[in-house]
Amino acid sequence: AFFFFIIIAKSNAVLNASITLFQRERHLLTRERAKKMYGVFPYFMAKTLSDMTNNVLLPTLYGAIVYWLANLRPTASAYFTYMVIYYLTISTAQSM
Repeated sequence: AFFFFIIIAKSNAVLNASITLFQRERHLLTRERAKKMYGVFPYFMAKTLSDMTNNVLLPTLYGAIVYWLANLRPTASAYFTYMVIYYLTISTAQSM
């Protein structure tokens, strides 16, 4: 139950941030593409790199802190398995 609530809470937070941001920036991208300022690929790469802090690094830091505070198994293999699954879940939520 613990893993379920952590992953659902962080996935929803990342998803909500991505959806609201995309809706605001869609008009901006359309306007700047019409002016031929840049294409979709440079926008996508810049957007992905700038969002990494909020959508990857901070949730990963949160997951690392919560793992040890919840007093889960203190082995390296269990911790890294948790972090990989947590990271993949957050990344999947962000890609929706």
